[in-house]
Amino acid sequence: MHLLIANRIQEEYFIWRLDEKYKVDRVIDISAYTDAIQNPAWGVRWFLVFEDDTYYVQWGWEQDGIIISSEGVLEHKFTRESLGVGWVRQVAVGMDGHIYITHAHDDEKVEIGKLNIESGLVINENPDLYFPSGELFHTMSGGTDTNLLLFSIYSGIWAYDTEGEIMENRMSLTDVRMGMDKDSDFWSKLFFTRWTTIFDRASHK
Repeated sequence: MHLLIANRIQEEYFIWRLDEKYKVDRVIDISAYTDAIQNPAWGVRWFLVFEDDTYYVQWGWEQDGIIISSEGVLEHKFTRESLGVGWVRQVAVGMDGHIYITHAHDDEKVEIGKLNIESGLVINENPDLYFPSGELFHTMSGGTDTNLLLFSIYSGIWAYDTEGEIMENRMSLTDVRMGMDKDSDFWSKLFFTRWTTIFDRASHK
């Protein structure tokens, strides 16, 4: 398990690695790497862990971030411009263990690219697979039979896989809502689910 910890004013950041008994096994101080982050007080949006314990940390306001090795060495500082992407919508580790970024430029199509750790660039492996500009994804995660699963607040659950050339709407939003009481607050449940999902992904390998 891995946790990202910050002090109250978010000037100091640490990665805690926990052992199987949930005790702190190692502390990595990454404070020195966050000096160039713009508006860090807005908080971290994504904290992801590769299979080799490389860490991806991205802040929410300007969407700049850092990639840290398992030994705590800075591998990349990045911005949206250096990644070669538009506004970042979602980030997740795919079933194949790589990090994928859903992004869009203004009113253009929504694309998904794979992050190349060595170059620090996002590569779109299949430009023909993209979503319309109005699509808004609430969350994204590694899939089961496809590389990625995405949840859209407009169209439901999508399966996505560049290698298999799959972009399939697996469940409509109407079907997602089935089983809920008609008077239940669907959007507040989405808000709660979003933040618990972020914590889940950040803390478990």
